[in-house]
Amino acid sequence: MDSENFLLVVAIIAVLISALGLGFTYFNINNFEQNRLTGFAISQISSNTENSAPQINNLTNKILVCEDSSLSYFFNSSDANGDNLSSSIAGFSKVYTQDRRLNFTAYSTEIYSGLLDKSNMGVHDLTLVISDSQVADSRKLNIEVIEINHAPNITYPGVQTIQLGENNLVFNKPVLASDLESGNQNSDNLTFSILNTKLFNITSNGLIYFIINSSFIGVHNLAVCVMDSGLKNVHKNISFCGQDGIRLSSCVNFSITITPENGAPEILSYYPLMINVSVASSMSFYIRKQDPDGTIPDVYWYLDDELKSINSDSYIYQADCGAITKILKVVISDGLLNVSRTWTLNTNNSVCKTGIGETEICIPRFACDEWNQCNLLEEQLKLTEIEKSCKNANWSWQNCGFQKRNCIDINNCNKSVVEESRDCFYTINPNCLDGIKNCHKGKCEILVDCGGPCTQCSTCSDGIMNQNEEGVDCGGQCLVNCIEIPEKQNSLFVEIINSKISIVIICISATLLIWWWVNKVVHQFMLKKLFRAKKKIF
Repeated sequence: MDSENFLLVVAIIAVLISALGLGFTYFNINNFEQNRLTGFAISQISSNTENSAPQINNLTNKILVCEDSSLSYFFNSSDANGDNLSSSIAGFSKVYTQDRRLNFTAYSTEIYSGLLDKSNMGVHDLTLVISDSQVADSRKLNIEVIEINHAPNITYPGVQTIQLGENNLVFNKPVLASDLESGNQNSDNLTFSILNTKLFNITSNGLIYFIINSSFIGVHNLAVCVMDSGLKNVHKNISFCGQDGIRLSSCVNFSITITPENGAPEILSYYPLMINVSVASSMSFYIRKQDPDGTIPDVYWYLDDELKSINSDSYIYQADCGAITKILKVVISDGLLNVSRTWTLNTNNSVCKTGIGETEICIPRFACDEWNQCNLLEEQLKLTEIEKSCKNANWSWQNCGFQKRNCIDINNCNKSVVEESRDCFYTINPNCLDGIKNCHKGKCEILVDCGGPCTQCSTCSDGIMNQNEEGVDCGGQCLVNCIEIPEKQNSLFVEIINSKISIVIICISATLLIWWWVNKVVHQFMLKKLFRAKKKIF
C-alpha cells in the first residue's frame, strides 16, 4: 500500500471512531439528564418493614362485554403487610366490585354487573382503586359494551276464523312486529313475508289481506316471517358476541279458517274435575279440545286474569307461600267463539317458592350504591348498634353519626330495595380538607381527603414522585426499591471532555482528507504535464 492510500485509510478510520465516540457521549449525556432528576432507577421488590402500598397484579386495561349479558371479570391484588383490602370502581354506575381474600397477602376481586342493555353501549372509562385504608394502588381501564343485533319480535296474531255470508268480502289482519334496532312495522326497516301459501298477500308494513270467496273454504296454516335490517354500525369485535350483526328474522305460525257456518270449539275433558281445588305445593292441570271446523283452537291460561301460558294443553301451578286463594282459568278460542273452564285454588303452603309455573332457582346478588353523607345520630333514632360502634371508637355524641346506602338485587330475584346502615364520624361540613375520610357531593373518599369527590389519591403507579417515594413510583411505601445510579454515570464534565476530544479528532481527520485530496489532484496534474512533454519530444 502506497503512502497516499495509507493516509486515506487512517483518516477514514479516525472519522468512524470519532463518530462512534460522539454517539456514545450523546447517549450518556441524555441518560445523565434523565436520571439526574432523581438519581435512582427502579429495582426489584422491596423488603420494607413499614406499611407498603397494595399492588394490583393482573388487571387488563380493556374489557369487552356483550349487550344483554353480565360482566364478570377477576383480577388479583396483594398487600405485603397482609392488611385488609377493599376495592372501588368509578366511571360506570352499572359496574361493581367484590373482594375475597385468598391468603395472608393475596386478594381476588371481581368486577361484575347486572344485564347490560342498549342504553349501556359504548366505551366507559373507569378508575379502579385498591386500598388498605391508608395507602392505595389504582389503574385506569375501559369497559366496552358491544352492540348486538336482536331478532324481530312478532306479536302472536291468534287463530282466525272467517264465516262466509257476513258482508266480509275483504279480510285484513295487521301483524304487529318490533325490533330493538330496526323499529316496528311502520318504520319501513322490516321486511314481511308469508310462507306456504299463494292465496294471501302481505304489505310492506305487515297487513295481511285477501278477497274472500267460497273457493277459500277450509283451514289455512300460515307462517308469517319478519326480517330486520341488521346493525347500522357493526363493531369490529362483534364475533366476540357470537354473531356478525347482519339481518335476522323471526317467524310465527297461525291458522285462518274460512267456513260457511262456524261452530264453537269444545273442551272434551279436563283435569282436575273439581271446581274447588286444595293445593299443598304444586298441581298440574290438563284439557283436551277440538273444533268442529277442523281449526286447531288457541289455548290461553290465566291466573287471576294474568295471562300465564299460550297454546299448551297443560299448566303446572306452583303455589305461593302462605294461605291464599287464586282463580285459574283456561280459554279455548277459534278467533270468533270461545269456551272456558275455571278452577278455584285454595293454597296453604308453608314453603315459599321462587315463582309461579315451573320451579326456578334464582340466586340473588346484591350491589350497593355509594354511602350517603354522614348524618348526626339523634337520640330518638335509638340505633343501638351505631351507638355501640361510636362508644368503641371513643367518638363523642357530637361526632357520632350514621350513613345509609341502597342495595339492589342485580339478578332481579328480589325486586325490593335493601337499605344498609353503618356508623361514621360526623362533621357539619365534610370536605376535601377536613382530615377525615368521609362522603360528600354524592361520592365517598378513597383515603383521607382524596379520591371520590376529591383529587385522585397518590399511588405507586401514577408516574409521579409523591407520597414518601425516593424515586418515581419506587422506594418509601412502594413495593419496589430504588437503586442509586453509579456516580461515574452522573459526571457530566467527563462526558463533555469526551465529546470535545472526539470533535478534535474529527477536525484533524477532515484536514488529512483534504490534504490527501489536494495532493491527489496535484499529482494527477503533474502526470498529465509530464505526459504531454514526452509526447512533444517523440
